[in-house]
Amino acid sequence: MPWKTYDQMMSAFKSLNHPLYSWEKIGTSVQGREIIAAKIGPSWGGKIYISCCCHGGEQVNGEIAWLYANWLLQEKEAIATQILHHNQTIIVPILNPDGYVVGTANGWGRKNAHGVDLNRNAEFGWGGGSSVPTDYDYRGTGPLSEPESKAYHELFIREKPRWVLNMHTGATPIYKETGDTAYKNHITSSLNRYKELCTQRGLDPNAYPITQLSGYIGREMDDGYKLANAYGLIWEFHPVEVNVRDNNPIFDDIEPLWFPKFLPMAIALSEDCSVETPPPSPSIMPVIPLFVIGAVYLVYRLQNR
Repeated sequence: MPWKTYDQMMSAFKSLNHPLYSWEKIGTSVQGREIIAAKIGPSWGGKIYISCCCHGGEQVNGEIAWLYANWLLQEKEAIATQILHHNQTIIVPILNPDGYVVGTANGWGRKNAHGVDLNRNAEFGWGGGSSVPTDYDYRGTGPLSEPESKAYHELFIREKPRWVLNMHTGATPIYKETGDTAYKNHITSSLNRYKELCTQRGLDPNAYPITQLSGYIGREMDDGYKLANAYGLIWEFHPVEVNVRDNNPIFDDIEPLWFPKFLPMAIALSEDCSVETPPPSPSIMPVIPLFVIGAVYLVYRLQNR
């Protein structure tokens, strides 16, 4: 089975049907392709944002996100049911559609159609990438100069996710967002839970070395931190042939081999922000005394005409 094309991936996510599922268009790429966000779970649930294919040639992450959406909606495990009903998982399967189209045609695919690295184009920390258009981390002409960057920026403002998980390939680490000591300690606590779940599921808990980032350079999750105070991780998911950028595994290995490695992380972050009960409905009690007062006043006026 081959990699999904851009059109196939969009069709796959749009065709999902479940009372706790919806999708929305959040933006348009340079070349006019839709950027969508899939929303899985109740709107009041603890929010996790999972972004895939910020670098278009890293297709494995969109495929993993597709498997995860089905795992949740089909409630394949008890923990899937818990997450489905107490979290809202927001998945952007392809943030960089134009680069994705290039990537699935065996091209470079890292940048968008303007040649900008979208993971250096965020508002917060912009300037950390290269100013040279031919460099692999070219930051663009200014913060949020690209329509794709505006799409996730506005989503963060609107949705205020608690976690931002930015998926990549081509290296080995899990990178932690920086912040004050309490903030970093909270991230470390969730990563420790991820390791526990790896062990429980028969996976190597140390397969991905964890690295602390030292500053903000206009990454997607930097905006998540600034706009929503979201905890952030960059996961360079596929640690094979790390000297080859935009590397993807064999497609047939994704479901049996790579997707199971993703689940402990998704579960750990979901557990961290699960909301057990929905917020109470707005009460009408404050209205009742006003209604009673009005009725009494009306009776008084009628009796004293």
